[in-house]
Amino acid sequence: MFPCECTQRKRHERRRQQLREESGLNALSRMTFDSFDFREGEIPEEVSHNLFDVWDAVRSYAEKPWPQGWLLLYGKYGCGKTHLAAAAVNHRIAVLERPAIFVVVPDFLDYLRAAFNPRNETASEEYFQRIKSIEFLVLDDLGVEHSTPWVNETLFQLVNYRYNNQLPTIFTSNAEAEDVEPRIRSRMFDNQFTEVWAIQAPDYRLTGHSAAATLLHNNGNADPTPQAASTAPRRTRRPKPAS
Repeated sequence: MFPCECTQRKRHERRRQQLREESGLNALSRMTFDSFDFREGEIPEEVSHNLFDVWDAVRSYAEKPWPQGWLLLYGKYGCGKTHLAAAAVNHRIAVLERPAIFVVVPDFLDYLRAAFNPRNETASEEYFQRIKSIEFLVLDDLGVEHSTPWVNETLFQLVNYRYNNQLPTIFTSNAEAEDVEPRIRSRMFDNQFTEVWAIQAPDYRLTGHSAAATLLHNNGNADPTPQAASTAPRRTRRPKPAS
């Protein structure tokens, strides 16, 4: 006998719930592609277009069962890069029912430090291996961590493993390229493998809510990096919210 539609729906929802619990999203589960604000009328039109282009690139990447290469989202605090990266993980879980993990890099490193026990390395090693080999990974805020030999080696092992195995990965960062550890930088900025997007929008926390708002509205606060690509086709209409 085949399960009825009601039973199938329950199975799918249990599967999605399990994936959410393992994703590391927590409160970021509310961040979806449909809930993303393009801030039209609040920021210059060309900056809003840039937001849409990046949104479109991340959504297209997340929709593929097995995305090719990596995405790097670059921009200042509050420009929307974390929302878009979290939306990609949410989409993988809610629509494709595929495993995906969202990791804030400084928190990830803090966990490994706290979990390390020289008498029993099993727990921290198992967690590290899980993050290293997960099918789809977001590394949020790469570059803000305090650099030490242990930090550099840990992140290099993670990035190098995913690079060698071509595992889909999204990075978000506000660090300048030259501030990233050289071995990691060479892989992150491999222009044959990574698509780099510079988000030009100002901090949404400031726009329209402070004395600095007018200046930010006119100028933005994130200049494109030399590596930034603007290759996605520009569309004239914004996506409609899901019904």
